[in-house]
Amino acid sequence: MNSATPSQRTSSRPRTTKDLTASQRWLLQIMSEYQFGRIENLRVEGGQPVPDQQTRIVRSAQLGNNKTAARAPSAADYELGKPALDLFAELAQLGNGVAERIEFRFGEPCLIETSCGRFHDTERVGPR
Repeated sequence: MNSATPSQRTSSRPRTTKDLTASQRWLLQIMSEYQFGRIENLRVEGGQPVPDQQTRIVRSAQLGNNKTAARAPSAADYELGKPALDLFAELAQLGNGVAERIEFRFGEPCLIETSCGRFHDTERVGPR
């Protein structure tokens, strides 16, 4: 059980890119650079993304759309938006496992699918 108070948990969450680890910054950089797509099979250890040879980056392109996607600020340090904060909270909650798919649009995460080995390690619940 987490014994930290709500204010302690809030203060430990990243608020700007300066607060992020190198692997978290890498994740934001990929999404900002490609704008549309997904990241598949991203290993997560201790709530941190760990890209390896199994990690796959899939770029998508919007066709027939003249809108230019907004890129993340080029400054070295900028405030994180809610989608990025939510993504890092999901990875922290996962702890150890795999982000099977992280979708991003306009350089921002919009969906995450995760898996962990806990289900296979526990007794099956429900009808047999």
